[in-house]
Amino acid sequence: MFDYSDIIVALGAVVLFSVIAINANRMLANHNRQFVEGDLEYTAIAKAQEIIDQAQSLAFDETTTGRTKPVSIPEDFTDPENLGTAFDSDSTGFDDFDDFHSYAVTETTAQGVYNISTRVVYVTESNPGTSAGQETGNKHLTVSVSSPYLPDSINVSCIKTHY
Repeated sequence: MFDYSDIIVALGAVVLFSVIAINANRMLANHNRQFVEGDLEYTAIAKAQEIIDQAQSLAFDETTTGRTKPVSIPEDFTDPENLGTAFDSDSTGFDDFDDFHSYAVTETTAQGVYNISTRVVYVTESNPGTSAGQETGNKHLTVSVSSPYLPDSINVSCIKTHY
């Protein structure tokens, strides 16, 4: 005699298989999202590090780019309000660390579009996270990289010391 128990068991198996398939699909989609996000973050960090490496290779200040050295340190260094380059240029024309102040560029890579901006401030050894507001022997460079595909901006920073 035929009863409905076989149909109910078959329907239960189909429902169970569907739940497992949906969870597996969700897990794969989440893994792919994390992989792409990680690739985007890696590229953003690499872009920021390129700028930091370039800035670190330059002189500390405009007054230290030539053969002569400033007479009075740190008072002869560039005034905090005058940090940055005196002319519009790409970063290849920069000759000292603080030329990167207020530098902004948009770069397009295979991973997407990245908006890069920088900020340079004088800092003290005792408080390297806050602007000193006056000339010191330490400059702090922060490179911010954002992308429409990243949830947050990536910030990478370094400190260059005159000494």
